[in-house]
Parts: sequence; C-alpha cells; structure tokens
Amino acid sequence: MKLINWLEERKLNQLLAYFVAPICLMFYYRQGGIVDGFDPNNSLRDLGVLTRAGDSVIHGFSPYNDDGHWMKYGTIVSVPYGIVGFLLNAKVLFIFSQILNLLGIWFFIKVFFSLNQVKFAQVYFLTIATSAFREIFVDAQVMGHIAGFIALGKYLLDKERESWSGKLLHFLGITSLMFAVDLKPNL
Repeated sequence: MKLINWLEERKLNQLLAYFVAPICLMFYYRQGGIVDGFDPNNSLRDLGVLTRAGDSVIHGFSPYNDDGHWMKYGTIVSVPYGIVGFLLNAKVLFIFSQILNLLGIWFFIKVFFSLNQVKFAQVYFLTIATSAFREIFVDAQVMGHIAGFIALGKYLLDKERESWSGKLLHFLGITSLMFAVDLKPNL
C-alpha cells in the first residue's frame, strides 16, 4: 500500500512519460524494426563528426577537413564535443548524447510552453514519439542538444543583467545560442 501511495504522490504518469517511455522508445528504435544499420562504434553520425572535428582542432588541424572528407562543424562547438569524445568510449558517448537529447527537449518544452504537469508530460511524450525526433534515437543526431541550447540561451537571457552575475548569465546565454547555431551549420 505504501508503494501505491508513493507512486500516486509522485504522479505515475510523469514517471512514465519522462523515463519509462523514452527508454522503451530508444530500445524499440535501436533494437526493433527501425534500425538502419547504424553502428555506434564506426560512425556516431553527427556526434561522430562533431567529436572528430573537435579532436582535429585540439591537435591543431583544420576542423573542416578530415583525411580529405569535408566536415561541417567549426571550432566553436566542436572543441567541447571533442573533449567529451576523448574522455568517453563510443558506446558511452552515444548513451550520454541520448540523455542530453532527452534533457534538451524536456528543457525546451519547459522554457517555451506554460503547461500544467499532466499536459507537459503528454506534450513531452508526443514530441519524442514524432518522426522528427525519432532520428535522435535511431542514430547520434544532436537535435535535442540544439533545442536544449536554445532553451538555455532564452532562460539565461531572461535573467536580470544589472549585477556582475547577471552579466555573466547574459554572456552564457549568448554563448548557448551561439552553440545552437553552430550545431546546425546548414541553417
């Protein structure tokens, strides 16, 4: 009985929408019928390109050329991804990226929409279930990262700017928006 009361207090639908449903969707998309032959050890798609570009910059090479292959990401956002890519192996990097994608989408909806908890959970689930966001589960796309950087930028820019800490938050907000634009080079 205590468990049922605990689940009711914690709003089971939110638990399902925020954690269980995304995990089930990721499993289905990666292991189910939608797998497109993606191998996280070989390419990591957009995430792999970002980490290779960052690694190139760190080692003093052009981020736009990787052994004759054109790379689309520049120096601003690729360096942090290169550092994270250096610290984590491909499978852990892929899972870390998926968590950031989910958090980015969650934060985007939270910042831009005023919804009660139940509607928020429903919108979040429906958003991650759509085909536009399905690709972040199928392979290592960074759409959730972009949404998260946009939301973080807006959130930080909405803070007061009179004190030195407010000016720092303003700078970080602009930096976050700059990261979002740099993550989508074909705008």
